[in-house]
Amino acid sequence: MKLSNPFTNSNTEKKRLLEPLYSQAPYGLVIATDLDGTFLDHNNYSWKPASPALEKLKQEDIPLIINTSKTREEVIKLQGELGITYPFIIENGSAIFFPGEQESSHQLLGSEITFILETLATLKERYDFKFTGISEWSVEYLVELTHLDPESARLAKDRKFSEAILWQDSDEKLALFKDQLKEHKLNCLQGGRFLHIIGLCNKGEAMLALLQRREQETGMRQLSVALGDSANDIEMLASADIPIWVKTPKHDYPSTDFPVLCCQSYGPQGWNEAVEYILNIFSKEEKF
Repeated sequence: MKLSNPFTNSNTEKKRLLEPLYSQAPYGLVIATDLDGTFLDHNNYSWKPASPALEKLKQEDIPLIINTSKTREEVIKLQGELGITYPFIIENGSAIFFPGEQESSHQLLGSEITFILETLATLKERYDFKFTGISEWSVEYLVELTHLDPESARLAKDRKFSEAILWQDSDEKLALFKDQLKEHKLNCLQGGRFLHIIGLCNKGEAMLALLQRREQETGMRQLSVALGDSANDIEMLASADIPIWVKTPKHDYPSTDFPVLCCQSYGPQGWNEAVEYILNIFSKEEKF
């Protein structure tokens, strides 16, 4: 079944970016996705518009790898709703978790929260930076900021490898703040709502580590499709065979130095249209 084109790119650019799907060599397909603003609606966190593509992925046993700034407990809850148990990446590439193995089974790529909070406290005192972090917010305040329900807000606060902050200072001091974080081997990423302070890791490196593990397990090359909407997704898209920006009402597509497919529709609707189109090519039902 031929589907309508879900991308804003020219036909020439679209064809070039989708070329890996037409490889004659055997390969497996993996979908890696951001959550907020991409798979989940930015305003109400619903994934329902993505249901058709999600069901096709499950039918074909194509892994859906969640790669998010969210916490372990948030992802476990969501995976239960989605009916999937694939490995997942949390807190902007800080750790990979492997459901079904020992509860503590994870691969740490970033820094522990204790070190991050101690460093932030030191820098705040030394330079009088003005910001507040999720670790000090009440559940009620986080609900007010994000419109999460209280239980989801409680899970969002349970961070082990990162701190989300609201910057309340000047751009000049933000530049100094980022420089000081680098001196302490920490990174500052812009997410959909907050700045995220993490170790020297990113979503792209974490995705590649997980793909390498899957290739070892299957003995087959894994072709990666990555979908995101914010600047903290750039490394993930740069590391993917097929990178896709999902449209968001919050900002324009982030700038990159590499070409990216751009969805016409917003959030999970755009995600659904893009993934269904990809799957149609993968099953050889869609031709150039």
